[in-house]
Amino acid sequence: MVTLLRHPQRQAMLCSRIEILGVFGSGKTTLAQHLSNGREPLMLERHEHNVYWNTPGANAATGFLAYDLSFLLQHHYLAASCPSASHNGVALCDWSFASDDLWASMRLNDDDLDAYRTVHSALLKSVGPPLGYIHLRPPERTIAERLRLRNRAGENISTAEISDAADRLDELVQQLPSAKVMRVEDDADLVNIRNLFEHWLRGRTSER
Repeated sequence: MVTLLRHPQRQAMLCSRIEILGVFGSGKTTLAQHLSNGREPLMLERHEHNVYWNTPGANAATGFLAYDLSFLLQHHYLAASCPSASHNGVALCDWSFASDDLWASMRLNDDDLDAYRTVHSALLKSVGPPLGYIHLRPPERTIAERLRLRNRAGENISTAEISDAADRLDELVQQLPSAKVMRVEDDADLVNIRNLFEHWLRGRTSER
């Protein structure tokens, strides 16, 4: 579609979403799939759709702003293209706008981070905040082993980087509303998580 006309935002048409927070290789996609089990729609990140993935020459020449914006735009598209009428519950994301900002802040210089955060703020405002967050926090040694096994091109992450990312994510989670966050490990009880979904959904309904 090509148009020069402005369209009003109709945020109420968008589905609610739950964002999973976790470092690379923590098992976010697997958890989202298990929780959904074909009942709720999934908003799954596709790293291969980011043209700046595994392009060290381009990123070294210009920095990581385009790389981070590409993931941000992909996540916004997923959130913006899930109509509420398509289901009765909530969509599950194996990513989070909150951690998008965190990872960008670790990579970008001050000028690029300012530009990134301007776009991030505008896009998040257009789709609204999530219904809640699941913080997936397996042991760091488990994360390192999963990264080794999946052996994804362009994903060369040291144990020190995993530890740093996990610690920073812990700090971020502490800043989020506690009533909107559930921390789980690999042995998460899916029934308990789904019960929390229902609680969040009831809260959403009562606010309307």
